[in-house]
Amino acid sequence: MSRLVSLPAAIERELDSGAALVISISGGKDSQAMAIALGELHRSRGWTGELVAVHADLGSVEWAGTLDQVERIAQLAGARLKVVRRADGRGMLEHWQARGEALQGTGKPFWSSSAQRYCTSDLKRDPIDTFLRTFEHVVCAVGLRAQESTARAKQPAWSVRSRITTRTRRAFTWHPILDWTLLDVLRECGHTWGELLRRREAYQAGDLAAALDGWTLHQAYVFGNERLSCQFCVLGSVNDLQNGARHNPELLGKLIELEDRYGATFQHGRSLRTFAA
Repeated sequence: MSRLVSLPAAIERELDSGAALVISISGGKDSQAMAIALGELHRSRGWTGELVAVHADLGSVEWAGTLDQVERIAQLAGARLKVVRRADGRGMLEHWQARGEALQGTGKPFWSSSAQRYCTSDLKRDPIDTFLRTFEHVVCAVGLRAQESTARAKQPAWSVRSRITTRTRRAFTWHPILDWTLLDVLRECGHTWGELLRRREAYQAGDLAAALDGWTLHQAYVFGNERLSCQFCVLGSVNDLQNGARHNPELLGKLIELEDRYGATFQHGRSLRTFAA
């Protein structure tokens, strides 16, 4: 068992009494570290509820190799993998386009944003909740870390998942790595910060084989990404948007077309055309 996992007494009682443990994984470093730690914890505690990894697939905006990485993470955790999508099959790109068509001429923004996180609610939370409703007793583990932002630092260690809790279903959200640092995450995955920097140097020097040999995390981190989300995330840093542009100019072009067609920049005050060069 990882000594760092935070296991609140309330969540421990639920899992001891047979709740399924569903680990939400994006393919990124935080969810990978969490899945490894929780897989070990599930086995060491002898919990009888099912262990499942769930991934919300966002379609063509995902980094190449993400689904393969998700499968590897589920295997590392010893969990069954469930990949979920919107009921209508729409990915993030198609969802942005549909909102652009629906809102054209209204002056209302069609891109998702920090104020309108419909990308998270419509393509991640809602499909995952649909899957969680297949359980009568479930704990969903989410890999948020307080170090990432002030908003995440304010999140509770656990909560009742009120959207899907009923008289016959008990559902909870758990943040087991809320207090972990970036170094804790890398260590749980078998790597160090210095190693990541050396691998990035090898990649920049053109030695892709050496940069990725033995690397267990998503390759986007070696390419230079700070976070793994959509290749173009409305909340992404300039660094990560530049990286996405280098690795997927075709998708960049499609998003610039949406900016032009519907008259709104991808981020407030910043067009993706900035990264086209």
